[in-house]
Amino acid sequence: MSMPNPKEGLQAKARVMVQQSLKVLDAALKAFDAGSKEFQTIHSAYKSLGKAFGTEESQELTDAGLKQIAGAISPKGLGGMQQAGGSPMGGPSPMPMGGM
Repeated sequence: MSMPNPKEGLQAKARVMVQQSLKVLDAALKAFDAGSKEFQTIHSAYKSLGKAFGTEESQELTDAGLKQIAGAISPKGLGGMQQAGGSPMGGPSPMPMGGM
């Protein structure tokens, strides 16, 4: 398995940030009348960003996914990703038969 490219991780994180911003814009739309200049401006931005970045639900991004992306771009996270999927070396010893 190849190592993730840090730039790709940063871009993925930025996409998530824009998708989260769409939720804020959607909530802000409800404060303005549909015919107002403010509504039209926010709605236009929402449509443009939605076309370019999609919505969070359509790409199935979750808080766990955000943490994984953030971990992938940090040096600490890179080490953790290499160990993902297996049990850690030097884990706890099995309990001896016969109980305590």
